[in-house]
Amino acid sequence: MPALKIVTFYALCIIAIALSVQEKATASEKTLRISYPYVQTDPVYKDISDYIHDLLKLLLSKSGNPYVVEPVYVPPVPMSRTVMYLNSGKFNVAWAHYDSHLDELLLPIPVPIFRGLGGWRLFFVRADDTRMAEVKDLAALKRFQLGQGHDWPDTTILRSAGFEVRTGVARDNLFQLLKHQRIDAFPRSVMEIWSEAKLPQASGLRVDEHVVLHYPTAFYLVLKRSDRELSEILQTSFDKAIADGSFQQLFRAWKGDIFELSRLNQRQVISIDNPILGANARLDRHDLWFTPADLTRAESDVPR
Repeated sequence: MPALKIVTFYALCIIAIALSVQEKATASEKTLRISYPYVQTDPVYKDISDYIHDLLKLLLSKSGNPYVVEPVYVPPVPMSRTVMYLNSGKFNVAWAHYDSHLDELLLPIPVPIFRGLGGWRLFFVRADDTRMAEVKDLAALKRFQLGQGHDWPDTTILRSAGFEVRTGVARDNLFQLLKHQRIDAFPRSVMEIWSEAKLPQASGLRVDEHVVLHYPTAFYLVLKRSDRELSEILQTSFDKAIADGSFQQLFRAWKGDIFELSRLNQRQVISIDNPILGANARLDRHDLWFTPADLTRAESDVPR
């Protein structure tokens, strides 16, 4: 082969290799576009939406890719609507209560985004009702008729434990049932209850200071089942954020005050099982979940 042809051949090879490397680099740096449901019509759900926004930004900042995080404004919707919206592309990331059916419907990322605090439940009671001060065990707590949403997974959990549960169509409806003595107490997670106690709809009610009900439960980020590439990116980013402590730091910055308000170490803790918890709950990963043993450290980390 003449020298000129040899030089030309090797030059073309080098150019091809360079283009291939450039294409791979471009692919690895493609902009990730994340859209998620944002509820702005209710202050409590808006607070959660803001946290989800910050969480997604944290995760994507660890991906090594440029990214855009876009809210999609929606009202509070049931899980069936969330599945429909994800599959239709209205948004591509949401969050959902994890149960044994979620793996069949969507693609969950198995990290409890609220560190399991959705399963630590305090009780709304009427302002003049002091009966819960006498509760020392599960049997005594079961004497209270509880209120929950008719399609909430917590309803199934409570009934499976033997509680009498009366259902309502939504949170504000349950406030009314409690005020009119149709139920005795309304359990809410420690993440929600303090914000909800400030709502006008909760006037005449108070947060009981004696008892906390606990069961393992988790909320996961979820995607449609075909979106596996994004799922892997978010899972890898979650692993990095957990390892360097930035995930825990973000959560404490968002809800650090609830530990002091809830005084969980001064309450009677009553625990029940969660029979609908999915198989991928990762309860063995103790660093992912809040426990009372974390309370002293968590409280000391809350900014003063």
